[in-house]
Amino acid sequence: MLKHDHPGFASDIWLLFEAVGAKVNIGCSVSHQSRLFTIQEMLEKNLDGKVLLSFHLPPLQKDFVLKSYKVLHDKLEYLKRSPNHINPGKLQTSLRYQNSKGYTNCALLFRILPSQNFRVVQKPTLLFGGLGTPFVRTIY
Repeated sequence: MLKHDHPGFASDIWLLFEAVGAKVNIGCSVSHQSRLFTIQEMLEKNLDGKVLLSFHLPPLQKDFVLKSYKVLHDKLEYLKRSPNHINPGKLQTSLRYQNSKGYTNCALLFRILPSQNFRVVQKPTLLFGGLGTPFVRTIY
């Protein structure tokens, strides 16, 4: 698994799994037993002789909103060419494109009540990838 071997890799799938609180069922070829781990715990495990059996995604209620964004390569090239003339209005993130490599990405999970003027009713989950190896989650 690329994210396990290279923790600094900006993986969209890993961020989405982490945002929703997914768990992974890991089986051991020696003991023939399996155990559930969080996505973060999986990165810290030695996976020699192990196999990923399944992913468990918790059901989300309809009032949850999940968004995924990434800064694509062409946007970073714009910054490299004109570092002294950066217009924050011109550098925009893009909705996640399928099969595209992002340098920085994020996953945002909010619980919003439309009936209460779209009020956020619990602490949101804000995750970022590609900013450095140890940094993933904002403090909440």
